[in-house]
Amino acid sequence: LKASPLAKKIAASFGNKLLNSTIGNRVAFASSMEDGKSIAEIDPTCTASQEVKLLVEEILSVISKTNHKTKSKLLEKTVI
Repeated sequence: LKASPLAKKIAASFGNKLLNSTIGNRVAFASSMEDGKSIAEIDPTCTASQEVKLLVEEILSVISKTNHKTKSKLLEKTVI
């Protein structure tokens, strides 16, 4: 992914707190908004759709790991 020096500097300031997925500035997003549909409805196989899918998968993975860690901590504190 091409990023400006400023974007790289900003990303570096967040350390490991950023997701790995990226979404490009694509015409397909504007077109889908004009049609009142999601990009997945218009073309589920296009690059824009794939980028969104990867982002959602990464977010769900982070949520799952967070929930697992929280659940584990709660179980550790539970006295039987």
